[in-house]
Amino acid sequence: MGMRGTPARRIAGNPLGGLLRDLDRRTRSTTRRRSRPAPVPATAAVPVGGPPVCAASAAAVVETDAEGHARWAFPWRWEEPPVVTATPVGTAPLLAVLEEITATEVVVRVWAFSGTPTPAQAQLHLTAERV
Repeated sequence: MGMRGTPARRIAGNPLGGLLRDLDRRTRSTTRRRSRPAPVPATAAVPVGGPPVCAASAAAVVETDAEGHARWAFPWRWEEPPVVTATPVGTAPLLAVLEEITATEVVVRVWAFSGTPTPAQAQLHLTAERV
């Protein structure tokens, strides 16, 4: 009759064997409980004499001009420049380069790669999140 398991599991005193046994027991458990984290409410503070400051995130879809530039003015002023993600959408391979990020806007340039890099007109999906 054959033995179950790999050689690492059969060797007594092998720390890897003990780890593998413990993982095997955990994966066979039938009482799996998944808990969802509690949602974190977004808070906003209004500074005196200026536009509101956001504490969560923002998103937009913008088009680039003939030079490949796109400027997105945020819907509110951030406390500090946010983390911005730019995803260009098009039929050719595209690269979005963040040229300038401030607390009020971001400037992005899109390049297309068909032999040599050239500025491209494309649609940009932009997201900004608090640091």
